[in-house]
Amino acid sequence: MMNINEFIKREDDANLFSIKYKNIPLWELVRFDIFNAYIDRCQVSDWKISERLRNWLRTICGLIFSNPLFFLSKKKTLIIRASRKNIDDKKLVDPYTIDIEEDILNRPLGAYESHTDFIFKKLFTPNIIILDIITKYISKILLKVRKKSFFNDELNDQIKFICSIFPEKEFSTLIENKIMEFYIEQKLYSFILKYRKPEKIYLTNYIYKQALIYSAKLLDIQVIEIQHGFISPLLADYHFPKVKKDSLLLFPDEFYYLSEYLKYKVDLPLSEISIKPFEGNFFRKKLKMSKSMDKNPNSLLFVSTNTKEFTSFMENFCKISKENKSGFKIYFKPHPFEYALIDTAYINSLKENYNIIFIEKDEDIYQYIGKIKYVISTYSTLLFEALEFGNAIYTVKLNGHESIMPFVENNLMNLVNSPQELYDSIIYDNKM
Repeated sequence: MMNINEFIKREDDANLFSIKYKNIPLWELVRFDIFNAYIDRCQVSDWKISERLRNWLRTICGLIFSNPLFFLSKKKTLIIRASRKNIDDKKLVDPYTIDIEEDILNRPLGAYESHTDFIFKKLFTPNIIILDIITKYISKILLKVRKKSFFNDELNDQIKFICSIFPEKEFSTLIENKIMEFYIEQKLYSFILKYRKPEKIYLTNYIYKQALIYSAKLLDIQVIEIQHGFISPLLADYHFPKVKKDSLLLFPDEFYYLSEYLKYKVDLPLSEISIKPFEGNFFRKKLKMSKSMDKNPNSLLFVSTNTKEFTSFMENFCKISKENKSGFKIYFKPHPFEYALIDTAYINSLKENYNIIFIEKDEDIYQYIGKIKYVISTYSTLLFEALEFGNAIYTVKLNGHESIMPFVENNLMNLVNSPQELYDSIIYDNKM
């Protein structure tokens, strides 16, 4: 398996960031996917799809009632909410963008000069997903119909060159698909932004919105990312140690980080003035709430990483706990993408056999990590939020754990290899 240092050396030696086709930076576009193919971080749960009709109806309603193609109103600020939602004061909010929304709508004039006269129009993440689906189908059709005319000799030579730097796997199809999807998305987003004419765009998870960012930069629209999840120096999405600062065309103009933990040792491709702390009222309120709560030493929260290996690990831990009559109170938080795919029968069996408490999609997760002592995952944003909340954290040695190792090596988190080791470690910790 290739590590990040070897990957960066290859891209630097080959000067891959200089490769452009019609001013589209090809290497920026495919870098994340090629690195992920090497580390094999795409193993998703094989739970069967349930409630298919409800999910299709939700998608269709989103397409009809909140698609940006249907509502081309002109607003000054565009906020793209994260997929994760949280109940707060009986309202469903996005914990990452809620403070920006409140700044724009509720703060007194002059509180934040850059926000004083802004009006925002929300572009919800389902719209982005819908556009992704549309562009993927269109790109597949165009790849068959126009492949020879679109992929000329110049572009094919550039694709071959990238593939020659990473010969261990076959990447030409992946690169062709990414280019065609980007080309279509960029046309769609340019159309939307020309009519909306926002001055700023706030978003999370830039890697899935590169066409939007590129379109915005062509129109001199500022793009700001509010950090959504953890970023690691061992992954290729945010770590760019050899790149000239502020030179990337598919990366946001500014980056607001929520915690020093969340950008630990990562070399962002931005100048320091463009990297800013963002301590919103939402997280301050949740931290204050947690300090008033006592943590139950016999409580554990398993945070899923959307892999069957992790759920199997959790189930084996529950078996050990039950056999030893430990009395642990065990909670389970699925990955956001898993809620639409969860096998209800499987969840019910976990509840019946091991008394697992299942956390519903939109529950206030901070109420749980405030009272639970142990948080277990492989890699998850919640691990880093739990650091701020003072939880004891265990990362499971499964696919993807490598990105957490800088925190393990600095004694901020604990690494466990097996369910038995996790059980023994918690029992030992509770006796100390």
